[in-house]
Amino acid sequence: MTPVVIEGADLSSNRFQEETVTENVSRTGTCFVVQRQLRLGILINIIACQGKFQSQAIVKGIWIDDRDKKAKIGAQFLGLGQNWVLG
Repeated sequence: MTPVVIEGADLSSNRFQEETVTENVSRTGTCFVVQRQLRLGILINIIACQGKFQSQAIVKGIWIDDRDKKAKIGAQFLGLGQNWVLG
């Protein structure tokens, strides 16, 4: 798990910044737990590695995990950022 900060707008179009951790990572995206409702297809900013990694991403999936009942988001990075946990 990698600590990340997520920035964007929620379902009510309210701007937010939320600290969370990744559940799964790849070179092109990540899955993480969220505390708020987001919309499929919105753009979010993901900041990680103590600010050394920053990327815009598009929300590609939203679900409630059957095991822990937490809301999860799958996001795909737009472009290839530098300094991601999988370089």
